[in-house]
Amino acid sequence: MTPTLNLKDLSFNDTLNRCYYLTLIAMLDIALTKHVLIDSLNQFQAESKEYPFVKPAEIKPGGIVPTDEHGLHNTALVMILEDALPLSLRTNIRTRRKNEINKANLSHFTFGGKKGVDDTSVFREIISEKTMNAMKKLLHLDMALVGQRDRKSRTYGIKFSNFHVQVNAIKDTLIKNFAVELGYLNKDLLEGGEDYAELLESKFYETFGMKCSASGRRTAAIMGHRLLYEQTSCLHTVYCGSSESRCLYKINGKGNITRTILIELRESDTMELASTFNLTVPELNRHYLLPTGENSTGEHSKAATLSVTNMRQPAALPAVDKEPRAEISQMERWITTESQHILPLAQSPERKPLPWNWLYRTSTKTN
Repeated sequence: MTPTLNLKDLSFNDTLNRCYYLTLIAMLDIALTKHVLIDSLNQFQAESKEYPFVKPAEIKPGGIVPTDEHGLHNTALVMILEDALPLSLRTNIRTRRKNEINKANLSHFTFGGKKGVDDTSVFREIISEKTMNAMKKLLHLDMALVGQRDRKSRTYGIKFSNFHVQVNAIKDTLIKNFAVELGYLNKDLLEGGEDYAELLESKFYETFGMKCSASGRRTAAIMGHRLLYEQTSCLHTVYCGSSESRCLYKINGKGNITRTILIELRESDTMELASTFNLTVPELNRHYLLPTGENSTGEHSKAATLSVTNMRQPAALPAVDKEPRAEISQMERWITTESQHILPLAQSPERKPLPWNWLYRTSTKTN
C-alpha cells in the first residue's frame, strides 16, 4: 500500500516520528545539495577547472546524459525510512552488524587521511548541523548510508544506523514486478520477447529520470526504492548523487523523482530573474547565486541550484480499469516536468524557492 502523509490515524508517538522524518528529509535536501553539488563546484574551482554544467537536453524527459565520469564531483547514496527496515529485506538491503555505525566498525575506514568519526552519538538524534557534517565523511564511502527508526526508543526517533550498505536484488525481477503492476506483463519478463523486455527496461529507468546504462549507485537507488515500495508501507526517501549526470536524485515513497542540478546563469539571466521576482541583483546574489568565475567564453557567470520535479504520465501508472495494456510506444514519455525551482542557498533559510522555467525557455542563451 502506498503510504500517505495523513496523521489522523497515527498514535501520538507515530505522529511525532512522522514529523521528525519530514524535518529530517528537509534537512537532508539542503545537506546533500551542498555535498553533491555546491562542494563539487568548489572542488572544480580549487583545481582551476570549469564545472560541467548540466544542459536542458539532459534533464528533459527522455533526455540523453553524457557518459563521462567527473572525478572531482561528489557522489552519495542515502536511504531513509520512517520506520525500521523489516527483517525480510535485510537480505537485499544488507544492514548487518559489521556495518552498523559504531566506533569498532568505523575504525576500519579512514576519511581523507583523518581519523574516523569519534562521537557516534551524533547519529542518534540527527536533526542537527553536527550530524550533517559527520554524515559527509560516510558519504565518501562506497554503497549506501541507511537511516531508520530506532524501535528501541520508547517514543520516536530516526537515526543513521548502517553505512557501506550493499543493495542486492535481481533487477529483472523488479522490472517485471513494475511492468506487471502497470499491466504491461502478465507474469514473466520475457513473455513478450527480448525486444519488448529491453523496451520495458528502458522505460523503467526513464520513469526515474535515468538511462538504462546508469551506473551502480543510480541503479542501486532505484532497486532500493522498489524493494521498499513493494515490501513496506512506511514513508521512505532515496537520494543518489551521480558524478556522471551531475545530479542529486531524490525518489520518494510513491516513486516520484526530483533532480537537483547546478545551472549556469549569464548576466542577462540574472537581470531577468531579479526583475521577475522583484529582487535587487545584490539580493539575488546573496540569497540564491554562487560565483563561478570566468567561463570558457570569457563571460563572468553565476551558478544556481535548480530543482526539477517530474510527474509520472498515465503510461507509467497502473491502468484505472486494471486491464492489460497491449503495447508500449517508444516515443511516448513516461514522465513530464511538473515544476522547476531555483533554490535558496543554505544560509538563507527564510527565502522561498523561485519558480523558473529553465528547461523550456525560448531564449537560445540557456540551450
